[in-house]
Amino acid sequence: MPTRESEWLHRNDPVWEYGFYEPEEKRIPKNKLMFREALEVLRARQEIEDDSDGPNAAKMREEARKVYEEHKAVARVDPEKLDEMWEYFRPFVRKDTQKVRSEINCRVLPLLILGYEDFSYILSRIC
Repeated sequence: MPTRESEWLHRNDPVWEYGFYEPEEKRIPKNKLMFREALEVLRARQEIEDDSDGPNAAKMREEARKVYEEHKAVARVDPEKLDEMWEYFRPFVRKDTQKVRSEINCRVLPLLILGYEDFSYILSRIC
């Protein structure tokens, strides 16, 4: 493994692309993933499950499905393990809509948490 001092020497070496050593493919045990492979599998699976309706969305999903099915790690790891990995480590979904709350609700919420029930004084100062 490269040390901090030798990191500069390995900067363009594709074997050290992610900053750590990956063994040869034949030496990787069954049902084990390298970090790079896990990232690639998770990214492909997220692109497959993307529900956007853009003009190229179907094509992108089909390409992602092809990448996922042909990935060497998918062939090496049991589908149950991949499903479990997806369940616990999948990326968060981005939402473009926001929920807007009124200032009054934002001021009253901490009081509710603290157990206060009479908000008349605070509401009279806000409104």
